Amino acid sequence: MSEIEDVSFLPAGGGSGNAGKKVVYEPDNLQKCQQIVCSPRKSIFIVACFVVVVFAIALIAAFARPGSTGGVCTFQTPSPVLIKEPTVATATNGEAFPWSNIRLPDDIIPQTYSLFLHPNLTTFHFSGNVSILLTAKKATNFVIFHSKELKIKSQTFLSVGADGKSIAKNIRILKTLEYINHEQIYLLLESDLKPSKFYRLNIDFVGNLTDNLAGFYRSSYETSVGEKRWLATTHFEATDARAAFPCFDEPHLKANFSLAMVRDPHYISLFNTERLSTEDYGNGWKLDRFATSVTMSTYLVAFVVCDFGSKSTFTAKSNIKVSVYAPAELLDQTDFALDVAIKVLEFYEDYYGIRYPMNKSDHIAIPDFSAGAMENWGLVTYLMRSLLYNPEESSAGDKQWVAVVVAHELAHQWFGNLVTMKWWNDLWLNEGFARFVEYHGANYAQPDWNMLDLFVDDALSVALYNDGLVSSHPISVEVHDPVEIGEIFDAISYEKGASVIRMLESVLGEDVFLDGLSSYLRKHQYGNAETDDLWAAMTTEMQKVNKDLNVKEMMDTWTLQMGYPVITVLRNGQSISVSQERFLYNPRTNQSDEFPSPFGYKWFVPLTYITQSNPSIVQPVQWMKKDSKQFELTDNPSWIKMNVNMTGVYRVHYDLDTWQALIRQLHTDHEVFSPSDRANLIADAFALSRSGHLNITVALELSRYLKKETEYVPWQIALGCLGYIGDILEMNPEYEYFTKYLQDLLSNQLRQQQLYLSGQSVSHIQQLLTASVLGEAVRRGFHDKVVDDMRVMFNKWMENNETIDPNLKSVVYVAGVKYGGDVEWNLVWHQFLQTHTPSEKSKLLHALAATNDGLRLSRFLLLALDESKVRSAETPSVIQSVASNPAGRILAWRFVRSNWNTFYSRYHNVMMKMKRIILTVGGHFTTQFDYDEVKNFFTNNLPDENLRSVSQALDRIEMNIDWTTRNEAVAINWLKQTTSKY
Repeated sequence: MSEIEDVSFLPAGGGSGNAGKKVVYEPDNLQKCQQIVCSPRKSIFIVACFVVVVFAIALIAAFARPGSTGGVCTFQTPSPVLIKEPTVATATNGEAFPWSNIRLPDDIIPQTYSLFLHPNLTTFHFSGNVSILLTAKKATNFVIFHSKELKIKSQTFLSVGADGKSIAKNIRILKTLEYINHEQIYLLLESDLKPSKFYRLNIDFVGNLTDNLAGFYRSSYETSVGEKRWLATTHFEATDARAAFPCFDEPHLKANFSLAMVRDPHYISLFNTERLSTEDYGNGWKLDRFATSVTMSTYLVAFVVCDFGSKSTFTAKSNIKVSVYAPAELLDQTDFALDVAIKVLEFYEDYYGIRYPMNKSDHIAIPDFSAGAMENWGLVTYLMRSLLYNPEESSAGDKQWVAVVVAHELAHQWFGNLVTMKWWNDLWLNEGFARFVEYHGANYAQPDWNMLDLFVDDALSVALYNDGLVSSHPISVEVHDPVEIGEIFDAISYEKGASVIRMLESVLGEDVFLDGLSSYLRKHQYGNAETDDLWAAMTTEMQKVNKDLNVKEMMDTWTLQMGYPVITVLRNGQSISVSQERFLYNPRTNQSDEFPSPFGYKWFVPLTYITQSNPSIVQPVQWMKKDSKQFELTDNPSWIKMNVNMTGVYRVHYDLDTWQALIRQLHTDHEVFSPSDRANLIADAFALSRSGHLNITVALELSRYLKKETEYVPWQIALGCLGYIGDILEMNPEYEYFTKYLQDLLSNQLRQQQLYLSGQSVSHIQQLLTASVLGEAVRRGFHDKVVDDMRVMFNKWMENNETIDPNLKSVVYVAGVKYGGDVEWNLVWHQFLQTHTPSEKSKLLHALAATNDGLRLSRFLLLALDESKVRSAETPSVIQSVASNPAGRILAWRFVRSNWNTFYSRYHNVMMKMKRIILTVGGHFTTQFDYDEVKNFFTNNLPDENLRSVSQALDRIEMNIDWTTRNEAVAINWLKQTTSKY
């Protein structure tokens, strides 16, 4: 699944210890045996005693919680989790629910699902039947499965023959209980199920097509003449297949699925597999029957009923039919995605060394969607702007977004779908790997974009930021319930996961890495695996080439503990001493770790370096397994630069002499370093100034070289680092010194952009750089000519309907709104309501938040609550954009507080949206007053939920306070002195 978080691609810990977490109950002996029937009085006595014992155990666990230890140690069992759920689960009828574990029992294995569905897009109800063929691993007289917000009408349980059809006998269901908290239904049977025998569970059910963006839900779009069209679609990851049909909804319980779908004759229906037949169903309805799927997890099942059109073609090598679906009027915007899908699908067959496992690959644009896209096997669903590209309206950035999202979802068809994690604690295996591979896929589809170079800014920098906070979490982390699972769809699972895989590839070499990957996929195909299975495959391939590296030993230190190290480099002539410690942006934080390190915050680090003597030659890897290490250089160069091309997931802090030598080199000839290495030096210097390792003036002095910088990635990193300072200083009366300095740094780039404005053709990367540089000038308002040029373009568009270059639209719209009045704002709002191009809607929506007028921002926030004007899925984006505007920061915070019940109702089951709201309204503040207010609000309004996003927001505020206290005055003084020379 692709996230679509603009604030931190995700884009996405905290608290003290494990307090407040929901427990994973291990099945006790009672649950493993047949149900014991006793008198009511005896039951009450037993239950009361059980409650007392468990409560005592919980107290002991709470006060005996071990802390983290220093030094290198072996992996230890994590601390026990405090019990939050009631010890005795209560069913909807008031009886005790006999199963307290949120995980299903392991004694029932589903084999096949035969699913029948009849959705009604007039009443927005659906009815259905599911027939599940299953086997028992051991004797049991009860079955537990998942169901969420469905009404069970009837159910039967049958003993069947090995063919799954011939009925041996009916098994009477003695009791049915439902436990809503765990979304489970319990069936007590009249007799034991026998191991290795086949049974069939038939269930009739009904449900509602809601607006929840999860399960089986409704979505809509408007035609160019204003006609509203409805569709029914699905989104199941992670735990919402159970909201569409009763099932065993855990990723390791794979099965085969078939579907019969009733639909209106004016609609089409789609499924993971190809349609086999269509027949009349009576009363004007049609019934589509689909082929049985390959073995897969429930969260990968998908079906859609809509009136879309499609375009199709076939891959040259494997003759796979690839299709894109969209509303008929938008179908001409699917050509680029179709072209990318064909190229990337063929590339991945070679990359993985395994043929694409399905006969078709459908890609469909969904108007209302909670994520960027979802990798359903054979039927990939996308947010509209993630699939549609209009060359006349969409920018280079929009085009790149489509390419990487398509590449990401197709990467999952092997890594995630063919081989799936056993449980959600290894979600990163799916998402981190797909995030890494998407750059290879997009690079193959568009080789002139140099996509592999963009990883440093798009992914690694995001990972380093989020994992440098104490509220982070390990890549592989225990998760128990749907809320916890939803919270790890974040920058740690995606971006850090991708970054450690990239680091591993650089260590192993591409050939060994790909051989290990192919071996892993072949061994576990159509099954499930854990992180250790991947490490074992990689280690085996290393041994084949006579390299002695225990991949698990190395990678466990990166996946089982959160954070990453800062490597301190001390030089004495040719002797180099390096040491490591955990990097934190704010090591002075009052927050404590939620996840104590099993390795004492020490990492198995592959150190790479270049020197001034041979800057083009990467020296052999130095392995750092302990606190410190020494090695010798072969000569005495003026500088050493570590972490070549920023392939390692760590910061590097040099002694002051080395920092000064590196800065001199940047000022003298910065191209001695690769763009990635220049970006690395910028990122590390400013990060280390935040943490307190390095004086802020050293980082600022380094940044002066940027006047000569021409490459996109170093500039993107620099604008992010300097932008943080600008955002902190924006309310300071001496902010002008910052804008004056930034204008001087950008002066050459701004002159260069005039070539683009004059119509000169430039590369894809240069188009991205143009939008970034001009956007910064307009946002900060420090360059009158740029602002005036953008406003002239806006006025020509407003008055004469003149076309705006797609790559400048975002900047022009912001300039018009920011420096305009009601007329300009109202025009952009009207265009937002009228346009049918998804990427255009996104630009216009963002621009509307750029106004400096508080009344307009307040009205905009209120309009964003009106789902007839702004889709529910887009409302968090509005809040984010307003909160990012200094004029709207307090307004957005007050708006969220005053409408909290509405937001909680809408998004409490859509964790990506909830996280986005919490982080964007809370994370910008810079005072203790604001910290206390944010903390108190969420403590009072989320008393029963320990959301990591709240801890992350508080962590960010605390970091901002710390930076202001230590660095603000020093930075302003440096900026004053430097700009006084202009």
